[in-house]
Amino acid sequence: MKRLLSLVLVLCMMITFVGCTGSNEEVEVTEPVAEESVEATEGGFILPPKEEEVISYDDVNELEPVDGWYQIHSIVGIQNIANHLDAKFNILCDIDLGGATLEPIGSKDAPFTGQIKGNEFTISNFTIEQPTADGDLGFFGVNDGVILQLQLGNMTLIASEKTVRIGGLAGTNTGRLQRCKVEGTLTVDAAGADVQCGGAVGVNTKELKNSEADLDIFYNAAGAANIGGLVGHFTEGVVSDSDALGQIVVADGKDKNIGLFAGYAKDTEVLRAVFLGENNRIGGELFNNFIGLSENAVVTEGLWRDNDVEEIPADIRAIREKAVQAMYDMGTIEWTVNEIMGGACHPSCKSDICHSAFIPGMIYRGVPYRHQAGSLDRMMYCLDENNVMEDWVFDWGTLGGYQNYMGSSCYIACQLAWATVANSMSSPNSMQSVIYSSSVGTIPVGDWGEKWPEENRVNDAYTSKVKNYMTEQELYDCYAQIRAGDVLTHVASNGAHSFMACTDAVVVRDAEGNIDPNESYIYDHEQGGDQNPPEGVSSSWGIWVKKPFTRLYGDSDLPVTIEEFLVGESEVPEAHIENGMDGLLGLTTGMVSSNFYVDSVTMVITDAQGNEVLNKKMFTRVEKITDYNEIGMYERYFVHEFDLANFTSTVLELGLEHGASYNATITANLMTFDKIVVKDYSFVA
Repeated sequence: MKRLLSLVLVLCMMITFVGCTGSNEEVEVTEPVAEESVEATEGGFILPPKEEEVISYDDVNELEPVDGWYQIHSIVGIQNIANHLDAKFNILCDIDLGGATLEPIGSKDAPFTGQIKGNEFTISNFTIEQPTADGDLGFFGVNDGVILQLQLGNMTLIASEKTVRIGGLAGTNTGRLQRCKVEGTLTVDAAGADVQCGGAVGVNTKELKNSEADLDIFYNAAGAANIGGLVGHFTEGVVSDSDALGQIVVADGKDKNIGLFAGYAKDTEVLRAVFLGENNRIGGELFNNFIGLSENAVVTEGLWRDNDVEEIPADIRAIREKAVQAMYDMGTIEWTVNEIMGGACHPSCKSDICHSAFIPGMIYRGVPYRHQAGSLDRMMYCLDENNVMEDWVFDWGTLGGYQNYMGSSCYIACQLAWATVANSMSSPNSMQSVIYSSSVGTIPVGDWGEKWPEENRVNDAYTSKVKNYMTEQELYDCYAQIRAGDVLTHVASNGAHSFMACTDAVVVRDAEGNIDPNESYIYDHEQGGDQNPPEGVSSSWGIWVKKPFTRLYGDSDLPVTIEEFLVGESEVPEAHIENGMDGLLGLTTGMVSSNFYVDSVTMVITDAQGNEVLNKKMFTRVEKITDYNEIGMYERYFVHEFDLANFTSTVLELGLEHGASYNATITANLMTFDKIVVKDYSFVA
């Protein structure tokens, strides 16, 4: 869209040499730009055009108007606004100011009264630290004009003892701000008396519509102040459909009115405002006040992010993040094949997705979808150093190499990720049994487990029946307690699905304290869920999938967790050999046993000179067994032991020199990523 706008502007100037509005009349804004016309954004800001799309405006004179419109494409044009406060300005492109320091445009005695069309381009990387003589600090000191689609990125505001009114867009707004955005940082270590500080506007008495402030406010100055995420002091005007996203941190709340939306609001109307900033604190304590002090302020719709949740201790956070990282790694490994590889799964599998073929020339992302317990290490064992499928996988056939080493299903992927930190859940396991029985070692998140009696769940058949026992808001309250690493699962008449939350839940409430399910959400990693791989990549994985509570509720997803995520610790991984005996040629028997999932065992044999004669990794066998009841539950084994007899034929085939000395090391490779040497010994062949 930007490129098209830019080309139109240039064409207008080359052919008719008039501004792209083609008129000297006032800008008339009746409707916001339709959402579908806005290009992809990052952090709420329009992405700059690709390098090959950048158009040079060096031949455009920014100091001379065309049909009454000044065309801006550099710092020269921006600074020229202050010389023509009643003029009209048109921004042609994104402008990176490279860390320049600017002065506020307009003051109380000489406000900006003109018009600006930002065209959704971003002016970025600059600082404003010197307020006007009247104490206004912002991109505009005082705005009494019409400003449309102005976007400011990576803006730094630094207040001083002369600062009285502060806002990213304007210190004072007595005009019209519409579809504007500001992102950056505001620091107030010193300020004047009775300060009015807002993310977008310090003092607003007119119109602020469809705008957004993502300004982190760090207020450390003493004295009276009104501080708000969007507006500091709001009187007699209208704010509608505007959001505040930044953080508010105030060192001392004495003599201050502080609100997520506004510090002080009087005789005003808020048609719709949303505050999504997190970790907002006054004197180190979290706060959730929407308006600091309200006098006859009418809020038709005000939504705010609920940050009043218990902070997760560092040890618990570390365990959760390890599991989430494991889920991410399984979903993002990229690999290829050099010949056609037919898909296959266990003969009892009826899912088409498990049987798709893999084609040379295509990049595949993630462990493939199959009803197996194929860990990432198993998958990588099949690939060479360039992540190309090894020939032996093809030689063994799809029900040999592919069947035994590659693939996982949605819930098994979650359980594999859990197994990197935990052994509290039992196996065999299934998505259905997570919901129907507490014996599998999972724990309900929230109180749905108490309100839906366990003895009723199998008879109720599907998770949608939980709604017979809970109101919509009660189930939203369960979602609100989701933390990174928790798993959500459902069973429905058309199938089942599980996925792992990779972030804590973002909870947004209305003025009455009810959870807004459209604005509240989680992100997840999932096998077999929503896929959005890069161009040219095929994947059965969804990574960083955003799911609002409305969708979770619609699917009757139920959140569960594990004991380790609640207590912040797990058993110490151990491994040893049980019932072991040594024989000829260094052969040793027995079972490698561990308190955690044993993914594989490695045997390394070296000769007396330290030369390696064997380095063999063998994986434990895990597979889907069979359907064992009428609702199609599956057993999957996560084994905790490995029979060393599996190495016998490999060692016998080595042809070790008779009478020569060798050393052997046997290592248990656990899903926790621990590698534990269970035996290190010497022998004579």
